[in-house]
Amino acid sequence: MGNNLMVRKVAYEADVIRLTIGYDFYETASIAEVFSILADNHINVDMIVQSVMDGVKPIVSFTIAKEKFAESLRILEASKVSLGFQFADFEVGLAKISITGSGMVFGPGVAARIFARLGKGHIPVKMVSASEVKVSVIVPQDEMMQAANMLHDEFALIH
Repeated sequence: MGNNLMVRKVAYEADVIRLTIGYDFYETASIAEVFSILADNHINVDMIVQSVMDGVKPIVSFTIAKEKFAESLRILEASKVSLGFQFADFEVGLAKISITGSGMVFGPGVAARIFARLGKGHIPVKMVSASEVKVSVIVPQDEMMQAANMLHDEFALIH
């Protein structure tokens, strides 16, 4: 299968913020309730990455739009005790780059090519999410256009 049959489009979105919540123990984490309270307040959460490993305190990171940042932080801090987390941290100045196309699940190596190309350009990947039709990465916003152009070139897409 050729590249252009697998990867069809590169899209990007600026002003993404990553929120990270840390817990002392997985058993005390109310992760479902975190996302429920945000949904109840009309805050859309995009990418979600949870990390739970033996001997390491569990965390969950997720992205939101910049305009919902202050409200999200206020809601989380106000509910900190009931939600059971120990800290909430954030990172601003991020962007999301998405590679979309049908059949990517049948084309092994798409994610590897994304990481390799961005790595060659010294663009750090802060988060990643993948499905059958899309791979999205979070990168520094000031490198958003460079990253998008690199991936256009990598997959031989027309600019």
